[in-house]
Amino acid sequence: MREGAGEPSWEDSHFIPVFVMRREESRAARYYYVGRVASFDDSRLVERTASNTSTGMKATVTDIRLAKPVDSGLYRHLTGNSGL
Repeated sequence: MREGAGEPSWEDSHFIPVFVMRREESRAARYYYVGRVASFDDSRLVERTASNTSTGMKATVTDIRLAKPVDSGLYRHLTGNSGL
């Protein structure tokens, strides 16, 4: 999937939506659509320790670029940060 990522033809033929959840709303399982991936880079496997256990878990971390900037009102709601 990485081959051609970020090129116009790749973006036109792939749709990867991005949803996020505010930690404060995790019980409600409320997700917010923030956009679609335009390109990605630097995928790497990392090991994280869960906060409630001493067991490690593996996760893939990837730098993504959205096709459009996140709406400023949604950004403020998600982060609690009043400035961009």
